Amino acid sequence: MEPRDIARFLAAGRIAFGFGFGLIPERTAPLWLGRIARSPGAIFFCRILGARDFVLGAGAMAALSGRGDPRPWILAGAAADAADLAATVAAREELPPTGYAVAVATTVGAVAFGLLAYRGQS
Repeated sequence: MEPRDIARFLAAGRIAFGFGFGLIPERTAPLWLGRIARSPGAIFFCRILGARDFVLGAGAMAALSGRGDPRPWILAGAAADAADLAATVAAREELPPTGYAVAVATTVGAVAFGLLAYRGQS
């Protein structure tokens, strides 16, 4: 898989994640956060997280389609994923074990693939 394909895959995933967390956090957030996802504060922050990811994905996808330089979008996405990883690890005692494991695996992979995609852009 070429770095540009990886970048497109990450952007599409970010858009989908953004839709899910932004529009229906009551259904999507418990997969990661468990019972704490039902609190109004968690729902609020999941909507913010969803909006962030949607914008990063849409920006990257637009740039990858020829409307600008994709590198800043890709790097911003990798940085956001690294911050999500750090926040997840810090909250590990509050998260369900399965949600924690999936979130860590997903964010580690997203950071690694994001950096690979970034390095492959010209």
